[in-house]
Amino acid sequence: FEKTMQEYTALLADAPQRVSYVRNRLQTFVEQGQGIEASIRVLQQTIEDAPLNPAYRELLAWLHMEQNDYAAAYDVYRALDRLQEQDGTVLFEFAQKAADAQRYDVATQACEAILERHPDASVTPQVQKTLGDLYREWADADAEGLASTPDTSRYDQARAAYETFLQSYPDHPDYPNGLLRLGTLHLDAYHALDKAQSTLEQLVTNHSQAQVAEKGQYHRARIALLRNSLDRARVLFSRLADNAQESDLVDRARYELGRLHFYRGEFDAAMARAKATGQNPAADVANDAIELKTLLQENRGPDSLDTALETFAQARLLARQRAHEKALTTLDTLLASHPQHPLADNARFQQGITSLARRDTAAALEAFRAVPERHPRSPYADRSLFRAGQLLEARGQSAAAVEIYNRLLTEYPTSLLAGDARGRLRTLQQAQG
Repeated sequence: FEKTMQEYTALLADAPQRVSYVRNRLQTFVEQGQGIEASIRVLQQTIEDAPLNPAYRELLAWLHMEQNDYAAAYDVYRALDRLQEQDGTVLFEFAQKAADAQRYDVATQACEAILERHPDASVTPQVQKTLGDLYREWADADAEGLASTPDTSRYDQARAAYETFLQSYPDHPDYPNGLLRLGTLHLDAYHALDKAQSTLEQLVTNHSQAQVAEKGQYHRARIALLRNSLDRARVLFSRLADNAQESDLVDRARYELGRLHFYRGEFDAAMARAKATGQNPAADVANDAIELKTLLQENRGPDSLDTALETFAQARLLARQRAHEKALTTLDTLLASHPQHPLADNARFQQGITSLARRDTAAALEAFRAVPERHPRSPYADRSLFRAGQLLEARGQSAAAVEIYNRLLTEYPTSLLAGDARGRLRTLQQAQG
């Protein structure tokens, strides 16, 4: 492999523009993990001998990334940025590649280096906003780890990056999107409804012709729902359902109208909305609409009161409004009053989800474990087991997590989560040596 790479470096010495050709020729060997270390050594030596040829560094950075060594690739791209005098554009392209690989640590480092080194470059405003996006994605990824005490510092860094972008570049074409990103950060990460409302009002009022203004209107409707202003939410969602230019927003607004009917116990109207939205398989919310339709079909009571389903709907609304204690109390009431109702398995699953939302991992684990024990044939049984396994992993109880994942594979071999369970088992086994 060293000889082969030496031949390729000789080719690039005369024709650096052929770096893509060389990369394509090496792709098969790299995918098989063959010769990478030897190739890296040859390239590093070649760069020492001929430091001004950018093709060598591009190829070296690619090999590092193929090994998932983005820190090493970052060092190479920093040198490329200086060598090619591209005012940060080359380094920004690398930051986006690192983000695609979920190496947010390196991606944010690259963006911050651009802001420090090229404060007046044409790419700098976009880098500033992207830095906010990257910190937010990083924080979201951490939040999915089910940690009982989430670290909000990266959300704080995202907020600071967005605010700097908005203060520094009020005339930038992406300014409306910056408002949208900051507004939804206040809404979804901090649950700061007043700040979210203020930011989104600025977007909708001052930039009504911007492409993202409709999304601002959608999130204003969400805020109305979270404030329990259900009539106001219905009006705003209805406007979007009738007038939005973006088809995805139309579908989302129609689905939200169905959920509003559900929360209010208007189950016939909710069913009609769910059926209409679920008929479009291309819609992002199609699966959610089908799930709502199934919930209604399977859990309407023999009487016209639908008492259990109404109680369940109230609990779902309370949970969505982050009134977690009230939601859990309502679910307890449902299970005490209707212990044999078909909703019992879903109610216990929602107890786990709601406990998790309030970061009570012990209560969440207890609820998730109860579903397969009490309802072994429930469609929520395998999901509950997988959630329990994730929680046990997060608590450092690897042996118990392995037992749970194996149970999922044994008792629910056709589960859609079987592949994920096997993946978690492999990861745990590798960690244990």
